[in-house]
Amino acid sequence: MSELENENQQQLALEQARLERLKAEESVLDKQREAEQAKERLRAQHEESLLAEAIRSGPKFHPDRKMLIKLLREPEHGLEFNGDEVTALAGNRRVPIGEFLEFLAESKPYLADGRSLRSIQQRKAEQEKPVKARSEMSRAEKIELLSKPGGLEEWERRPAYPTKMVPLSELTLQQFSKLPVSEKTRLVSQNPNLVEELARRGRR
Repeated sequence: MSELENENQQQLALEQARLERLKAEESVLDKQREAEQAKERLRAQHEESLLAEAIRSGPKFHPDRKMLIKLLREPEHGLEFNGDEVTALAGNRRVPIGEFLEFLAESKPYLADGRSLRSIQQRKAEQEKPVKARSEMSRAEKIELLSKPGGLEEWERRPAYPTKMVPLSELTLQQFSKLPVSEKTRLVSQNPNLVEELARRGRR
């Protein structure tokens, strides 16, 4: 074999080795791309599942689930996923997805089912009602509260006396009797005839 032929064979062997290396590198890159794509598919499926569950358990909307998810993913809503938690922007507040769906129903009532919307509004109205202090509750109300699951905890959270005193011009003798002793003393020191005036007011 001539020296030229020997040199050509060496060059060929080097080229073949280079091609094999490139193929191996390309194969590794393909596997990495496939792994990333599989990971992305799983992430997207997980997100879709979380949104579908929130929609299923939340208020009812007129658009179907696919259209509603598309709406939720609009940039203005700022959806964020953190593990199994989903949050979105309700105005300038970041809230859980369930609360956001209620915000969406109230802010865009034409999208929401009327019964769901009324249910949200009624529940919020109930929550906004002032909480009765323990001293304001009747014996039957106390028994009913304490017999409910979690009733004792709710009882302990309630103020012992009204946290917001009614104006003196609207105060009744019954309300006066439920005030803390320090408050009664303060009011009587300002008006020694207060109890008699309240009694007369109650007889009108």
